[in-house]
Amino acid sequence: MNRTELVDPYDEGLNGVNQPANIAFVQILWASVGLLAAVLVSIQLALLWVRRQRRRTLADAPKDGDQAIWAKPVFVWVPAVKRHFLYAPLFKFRRARRLSVFGTLPSRSLGVFLLFYAASNAAYMFAVDFGNPNKYALCAEIRGRTATLAVANMLPLVLLIGHSNPLTMLLRLKYDECIMLHRWIGRLIIFGGLLHGAAWAIVHVTDKGWASVGTEIRHHGFITAGFVAWASFALILVFSFYPFRSAHYETFVVVHIVLALAVVAATIAHCKLTGLDIPQTSWIVAVAALWGLERLVRAVQLVRHSFTLQNRAFAVVEAVEGSADVCRITMNLPRRVDVRPGSHAYIRLASVRFWETHPFSVAWAKNHQSPQLGKSPVGSGRQKMTTSVSFIVCAQKGFTRSLFERASACGGLLTTGATFEGPYDGHTSLDSYGHVVLVAGATGITHQLGYVKRLVAGHDLRVTAARRIVLVWTIRHGDAVGWIRSWLEEILQLPGCSRLLRVKIFITRESPGQPGSPRVCSQGTENVVSYYYERPDVSGLLHDEVERQIGAMMVAVCGPGGLSDEVRAAARECQRSGNEIDFEENGFSW
Repeated sequence: MNRTELVDPYDEGLNGVNQPANIAFVQILWASVGLLAAVLVSIQLALLWVRRQRRRTLADAPKDGDQAIWAKPVFVWVPAVKRHFLYAPLFKFRRARRLSVFGTLPSRSLGVFLLFYAASNAAYMFAVDFGNPNKYALCAEIRGRTATLAVANMLPLVLLIGHSNPLTMLLRLKYDECIMLHRWIGRLIIFGGLLHGAAWAIVHVTDKGWASVGTEIRHHGFITAGFVAWASFALILVFSFYPFRSAHYETFVVVHIVLALAVVAATIAHCKLTGLDIPQTSWIVAVAALWGLERLVRAVQLVRHSFTLQNRAFAVVEAVEGSADVCRITMNLPRRVDVRPGSHAYIRLASVRFWETHPFSVAWAKNHQSPQLGKSPVGSGRQKMTTSVSFIVCAQKGFTRSLFERASACGGLLTTGATFEGPYDGHTSLDSYGHVVLVAGATGITHQLGYVKRLVAGHDLRVTAARRIVLVWTIRHGDAVGWIRSWLEEILQLPGCSRLLRVKIFITRESPGQPGSPRVCSQGTENVVSYYYERPDVSGLLHDEVERQIGAMMVAVCGPGGLSDEVRAAARECQRSGNEIDFEENGFSW
């Protein structure tokens, strides 16, 4: 057998490709992931039912009723599972604090899933005939397997970035968790795509030399499309590392989307130009359709919430005076929008980089009666509800810095046209917990305020079970209280607030008595808000709350990575009590 017979056919078409095995492994991959998703959804639905029953029971009970029966889990092994698996960081302590290259690490539970996913992909990828004496035929088999798995993995990749995806809502996945999964599955796809190109090149160069590779790329449409996808994969990988991503995030997003579009379009062309009826073509078309549908749904939601026939959304941006460069954005929407606690939204401002849209946590939302819009058939005025949504934005660089500078240049107040896309997330309900501890750092307070308002207001309406709410807020300077003072004072005026709520504000870079720090003042609630000039002892605070626990407890944190890791560690340690204590970390940034 001569050299040409050994090499020649294996860089073209399906020669040497084990297509039946490729399809079988994809079916196994999708079936295993689908089964796992079904199990997790079933567990989440069961937990949702239990929490709803708990909320109904406790909300209808006397306000001073005993909740001791709910303070212990049904199964005694649950706290240990939470401590060692569900709430544990991947290694010893660090999870939310960023690493220089990869950014944040997954939690242990998410890490186990990613390990399973990567290991199964690796097993399917290299389940080839290594005993084949013809190494070029082996390269062809690897070429087919890696390409098939790369396309198959694009379906979950696209599903994970869908903001209105019902599956992520059922799984109770937060958007930062979806982003984490998206990144690591994307890296698997890129690895497969790059290996696919390398396997083809090994055979082709051996057969015809490097000069032929350039000729094929320039003149053979099938190879051209493949090279475009391959090169786009390589660029996505380079730009996705944290140093590049964080340096110019807005540029990264645009480049990432353009390169992803190039990958999808080139892959469709690459599959169609084979001239063969292969199932991979329908898979990549489905990926494009899902992505297009997701973008269409987002566009419809943006238009619906930002425009009406009579009006459109506009924003008032206030540069807040103080030691930090902070803006308070109040967006007035032309119709009513239901905003759940813990939600975020994408906003676009016409006067500040109108081509960019950015996500921010909703700090405050309020419904209003709009002005008279017209006459009803019986001649009476017709009223319509509208919603105002507020955000707190700390100036860093890029868009947030431009926003603060523009507002400051306008005398501290800027009014501009705007669009509102969302709200997203907000799937977690705290209504069934008798004891809630909310920890925030800096502008992370925006995520927690909505929950405080909901729980205090719901107590009087008998729709929430909370009997003790503790809000712990860590700030550098006391003037940061001014960011939320009006909203906090509004909460303090709610019925029963002084009995339910305790606010502990830790000021880390000032000493007592330093002038210029605003205080929250509300008659009859002097004992609700306390100020401490030190870093909080998170572990001590949580253990004190566990000692006086009322019913089931939720500990939630939103803040810088170091604070989030401290609270996670303390919440895990509190599981030793054997009590029903849930923990949730909310992304401070992506």
